[in-house]
Amino acid sequence: MLRSQSIFSWTFLISFLLLISACGDDSGRTKEPVTDASNLTELRLSSLVLSAGETVLELTPAFDPDYLGSYSVNVDDDVASINIAAQRMNPETKLEISKIEVKLDANGNPETDDDGVVLIDRFSDAVLVEEGQVDSKNIDEGDNRIALRLAGNNSNAGLIYTVNVHKLNTDAKLVGLDVRNASGELLTLNPVFNPTTMEYTASAAYTDCLVSIRGLSSERHTVLTIAGEPASHAEYQPVEMAVGANVVPVVSAAEDGVGVENYQLTITRASATADELAADATLNSAVLTGAELSTDFRCLISNYAAGINQAAENVQLTVAPAVAGATLRYGQPVFDTSGAVVDLEEAVDIVAGEAFDIGLAGDSALRAVEVTATDGETKKYYQFLYVRRDSNWIEVDTAEALQRALKNAQPNDEIILASALYEGLASEEASGHLEAHFFSDRSGTADGPIILRSENASIPAVLSGDSYTFNAVLQLAGDYWEISGIQFGGAKNGIVLDGANHNVLDGISVNGVGERGVIIRNGSSNNTIRRSAILNTGKEPSASFPQNGEGIVVGSEADEWLTAVPEGAQDEKAYDNNIRNNSFGPNVRAEAVRINEGSLRTNIQHNIVDTRGITSTGDKASAFVVKGNDTNISYNTIYNESGAGLNQVALAQNVVRAWLSDAWGENLKYYQNIHALGGAVVPLANSSDVAVLNVAENTRKDEVEVSYSGSGINEAYAVPNYQLKTIVDPALCFQEERPIPDFSIGETLLERLSNVTVEVCSAASEQKYKLVNMEDGYVFIATVDNLNRIISPAHPSFVSQASSSLVVVDIVEDLKKILPVTNPEEGYYLRWQMVYHDDGVEFLNRGDWFKRFAVTGDTSAGEDVSIELIQDTELQRFELVEQ
Repeated sequence: MLRSQSIFSWTFLISFLLLISACGDDSGRTKEPVTDASNLTELRLSSLVLSAGETVLELTPAFDPDYLGSYSVNVDDDVASINIAAQRMNPETKLEISKIEVKLDANGNPETDDDGVVLIDRFSDAVLVEEGQVDSKNIDEGDNRIALRLAGNNSNAGLIYTVNVHKLNTDAKLVGLDVRNASGELLTLNPVFNPTTMEYTASAAYTDCLVSIRGLSSERHTVLTIAGEPASHAEYQPVEMAVGANVVPVVSAAEDGVGVENYQLTITRASATADELAADATLNSAVLTGAELSTDFRCLISNYAAGINQAAENVQLTVAPAVAGATLRYGQPVFDTSGAVVDLEEAVDIVAGEAFDIGLAGDSALRAVEVTATDGETKKYYQFLYVRRDSNWIEVDTAEALQRALKNAQPNDEIILASALYEGLASEEASGHLEAHFFSDRSGTADGPIILRSENASIPAVLSGDSYTFNAVLQLAGDYWEISGIQFGGAKNGIVLDGANHNVLDGISVNGVGERGVIIRNGSSNNTIRRSAILNTGKEPSASFPQNGEGIVVGSEADEWLTAVPEGAQDEKAYDNNIRNNSFGPNVRAEAVRINEGSLRTNIQHNIVDTRGITSTGDKASAFVVKGNDTNISYNTIYNESGAGLNQVALAQNVVRAWLSDAWGENLKYYQNIHALGGAVVPLANSSDVAVLNVAENTRKDEVEVSYSGSGINEAYAVPNYQLKTIVDPALCFQEERPIPDFSIGETLLERLSNVTVEVCSAASEQKYKLVNMEDGYVFIATVDNLNRIISPAHPSFVSQASSSLVVVDIVEDLKKILPVTNPEEGYYLRWQMVYHDDGVEFLNRGDWFKRFAVTGDTSAGEDVSIELIQDTELQRFELVEQ
């Protein structure tokens, strides 16, 4: 078992907050390890404010002393400079503010090294700022990178905060343009590149059937196309060359969408000599039918991965050599000791231009095409690695194709949507349902779910209706679907799960619907909505139901039940549905979540609820209305900046009908929720209509006392504690190292950090933890006997390491003994986001802005719990065992 060896473990834990400075010289000191609190220099900023004139600029994310950035801020077109006010925690530290800019030559063009790499000046306009001094920096169009460097008086090493100030770019001119052949050699442009010169020529050898072209823009938001294909800034784009003149357009469009510059390259590829023609063993084309190449085929690219669907039994390969008469074979490659292909095994001859059928078995296979030039000696090999996918891809880019794919979906299908707007006709013939623009009643299985996702989640596909007053955008009447990365809007309702079970909506957005965002009805159970955004609901509710505008509705109203008189038609059951890690609002015009009667055990946890724009009136004006039983509403953050529009946050209601025998709205658990309600004096929970509503440890940030209403309030309810248990065999539980070790520094006794290990599960207190809501979907994982002691990475370098241990730290006592720290609980790296899966919970650390690192267990008792990159493994998922 690894152990924390010294107080340095805690020093490192403070996520880039400190620098260990050796003040003075070493004369008179022993060579034994010395750790003295006086040698720890506080280097953090306590505040950072940017302004333009009298306007304070908004940093994203909000400034946190523990987070070094990069922060971002946008400024208006007319802003010429900004002011930077940075307050240091320790006035004795040095602060230098500079810009990070591209080095320019005398003509204003970027300087590059011998390899063409643009040179960067990291200390442009550097100013050593005195305490209380405000620095000013000029702002150019595009990105302006600003660095704030802090160091101790006797050291130049320290912390660097970075801010990117962005101003809309109107200039589309390139600052560089170059072409390289397959050997990496630069081709000579004529004339020499100049941003204002639009046309260039270059010459290539016959052997250069492929060149790479790069455009350098002055700003990352500039949109480039090379030879009609989108091109990334500063990256080379491959372009194939025919013999003779090849005209290649290079188009640069500025961020403002107005400025456009049209450059043109004319690259002349030489004709072949007789010897070059005889030795040409390249392919002109290779087409795989039934498989998808990882990259487009290029004449000089020799290695390809080819994805094949789970159910595929064969594919067809069609190849054509660059020179007629070259011979072709296909088989299993044979490698020499250097890894180069030298021959084929089990080879067969193939005919140029004719499809060759390839049978597939197993999960992967490596095969190659051998091309022998007409000289009979020169050979070239093209390798194809066939990899069987876990699913059957169905790629669509039109509404009609999507509707067909949905109506015909099978288990293990993965329907992939190109980034586009999909406006489907709601009809039996087109969509399969009169009241849905997109519809499916097909089901996947637990082992083979049907997946519906955007090809590019950063540019999501948008599914839309044609009126706020009719239909659902998507209606599912099947089980085991996984839907992710898609935006829904433009209809009466966003998504309707109708008798649909075991479905996951992950990372979707419902934005702009006439009434409700998501409806889970008619017996729909065991569904999960997570990491999604629901906003702008209730835009045009019907006259019959003016109150409709909820973010999510779970369950069917009693008047619609099969048992209802006279015309009920829906299954009343809606069991075990989960709503976690979502954001609601602004402009969810009714409650964020409504739980109807008949619903049992709905979990609403770790959500951010912004009630701006709520228009519900009367007693029911709430963020949550609960008519189901055994609902859990916990660890949420609820905002209401205006302080208006809510009569309570959570309302529990009974429902009485002649055909109902049970009481509803009972046993709601409302705990560990954080509220910022603009000073409104309203109860957090209202139990006037039910017998039991459990409340505990709810807080308000607006200095208004927490209150509840109704005789059913039970304030004796205890927030659950948990064991964190691995889901692998054997199942083991997290355990803090006890007794907590001591460590002496000079004459001062300091508590050392204790490791977290996995051990055989027991009733020991060191295996019990409590989740403490830390706002906006994050929690502390605290020990039950001391809530100041929390699980944390051992040091901030976990973001650059494959694995790092977890420790338990006391955010009050440990820090006080080591150094003066203000509000240590604000540290991002101390917080965890809980992501729920069917088989367990992931804990992702907020210290990494992209949340790429998860808590990782072990299969052997006594081993450390660690934090590692997400690997989608069972070792990173845990069961919460309530104690």
